Amino acid sequence: MNYYICKDCGQKYCGWADNIICQKCGGKLKGITREEFSLEKKRVVIGEEV
Repeated sequence: MNYYICKDCGQKYCGWADNIICQKCGGKLKGITREEFSLEKKRVVIGEEV
């Protein structure tokens, strides 16, 4: 199976893509490995002191 990620918004897709266009934002998709597809980036929120 093929795996893709949108270069613009980061949306991930798997399957056989005919047109490599992101359905979410219309950006171009880039092929990635299964490991990259499964990897979830941890987001760190830095609190701002007021």
